[in-house]
Amino acid sequence: MGYALVGANIAFTFLSIPLALRYLGKDEFGLWALSQQISGYFLLIDLGLSSAMSRLLANHKDAVNGKHYGQLLTTGGFVFVGQGVVLAVFGSLFAFVAPSLFNINAGLSNDFRNVLIILSLLSGLTIALRSITAPLWAFQRLDVSYGLGVISLVGGLACLWLGFRVGWGVYSFALAGIPPLIVSTVWGFEFCRRRGFYPTRDGWIKPCWAAFHEMFAFGKDVLLLSIGSQLVNASQIMILGRFAGLEAAATFAVGTKFYAMGSQLTGRLFDSSAPALTEMFVQHDSARLSRRFGDIFRTSLFLGTIGAVGLALANTMVVNWWTSGVIRWNFTWDLLLGAMLMATTCSRCFVGLFGVAGNLRPVRNLYLIEAVVFIAAGVPAAAWFGISGLLGAALGTQLLVTLTFSLAVVPRVVGSVAPLTGPALFATGLFAAVALPAIFLPRESAVYTLLLAGPAVLLFSCAAGLTILSQETKHRLLCMARRVMRPGGD
Repeated sequence: MGYALVGANIAFTFLSIPLALRYLGKDEFGLWALSQQISGYFLLIDLGLSSAMSRLLANHKDAVNGKHYGQLLTTGGFVFVGQGVVLAVFGSLFAFVAPSLFNINAGLSNDFRNVLIILSLLSGLTIALRSITAPLWAFQRLDVSYGLGVISLVGGLACLWLGFRVGWGVYSFALAGIPPLIVSTVWGFEFCRRRGFYPTRDGWIKPCWAAFHEMFAFGKDVLLLSIGSQLVNASQIMILGRFAGLEAAATFAVGTKFYAMGSQLTGRLFDSSAPALTEMFVQHDSARLSRRFGDIFRTSLFLGTIGAVGLALANTMVVNWWTSGVIRWNFTWDLLLGAMLMATTCSRCFVGLFGVAGNLRPVRNLYLIEAVVFIAAGVPAAAWFGISGLLGAALGTQLLVTLTFSLAVVPRVVGSVAPLTGPALFATGLFAAVALPAIFLPRESAVYTLLLAGPAVLLFSCAAGLTILSQETKHRLLCMARRVMRPGGD
């Protein structure tokens, strides 16, 4: 279901971008991309408490009617409603000063303000309802969470198309998120109620400071990670919009869509495994935890390396074709994106493992440090070299700060990481061997993709699978393939 959600996200992006470019100008599309980035900062008001509650519920899920489980749910619900109200009010007020703050021209300032108000109200509602589906993570029912995400994307695309058809313009993006949110919340509530993920009437304990303190102790570290990650990711379009123009921001927003999808694809494996890894940690099964983490890391790296090669070989042609030439991308940016995908795949696994352990202190400031270094380097790089400078600054910061430090501290949880360095070196060498010679190949037509890029990715995938995946993983995949080929056999 996690990969079904990725597929739905790909379909949504693949259909929504040409649809938006058909009904909107590039400046309007850049305005929407900027609005989304700003609203992403508003979600930091969550303070990491939603992640903290899900993680802490996993410690007490075997006693749903116990004191701690009920207190966590009621305390979290009370806090989330308050956060949602604050976000809606603050975001709406901020919308009145945002146009002048981001140098939006007079013709678009009213639309920019109104879209920010709608997004603030929608984000506030999203946070206020978070406690309803929080038990799904603790009970390892991410399949339901991902299914709700698929429903939201499909419903959102339908609402988006309808909004454009009736002439809502840029407002269609914001308003399209309301019906899917309501439907998925109601469905999630009913599923949790039927499965007994909520306490009985006597198990609902009043909110208390002790439960809030327990959530906040873990949530503040999540918050620091979230702030740093948000500063890195959300500041990219802001920097380009401010120092290179809205057209460059729109180009970057579209050209990096497939990188974002690849990041979701590689990260989904660890994210989906986190509840099970958490249970191994809670039960002190350290040997199996280390073994399973190694398998997950190598498989994620395998997927990330394939995605990186795909970006390097085909992303430019696909983006230019996808947007009918409205957005012009180039190969140099694809090389940087491919390397970024591999680096972030590794560092995400390392940092995520500390969340599984319930102790983010060793890495809680890591993304903040990355953000400070990136912004300091990215602002002048974008001003001088545009998109190339920004991507170069992002890659350098990821390699020198995030990946290096996370690799140094992850042995505190799983012991030695020596078995993982070999596959990482193989992956780097394979990416360089395939991507760098591609500099001299044409990539302006579908013939190139069909005759060169397609077979190259296929052959590379086989080589990467042999060198990166663990023996156990390869054996399991082989057994699965045999069952598919011979469904009635042994």
